[in-house]
Amino acid sequence: MPSDIPIVQISKSDLNEDGTLAAANLLKVTGLCGSTSDARRSIQQGGAKMGADKDRIESHDQAIPVESGLLLWVGKKRFCQVDLVD
Repeated sequence: MPSDIPIVQISKSDLNEDGTLAAANLLKVTGLCGSTSDARRSIQQGGAKMGADKDRIESHDQAIPVESGLLLWVGKKRFCQVDLVD
């Protein structure tokens, strides 16, 4: 685990009613991917992961429950921690 993990703030209004967000959209909103297409490509190639255990994100439309403290990874060098704000 890196010691200096950047924190990205996401507004609760950006989430679906059930507190989730599609994987590709989440990677775009956090800035880990520049576009939804880039996010889809990263997911398809197996480079997108979430959580401290680095669980692989399986598909671009996978509903990810977004909570403060969620860790996201794209490749080896792009990562962030989510912080939910109102």
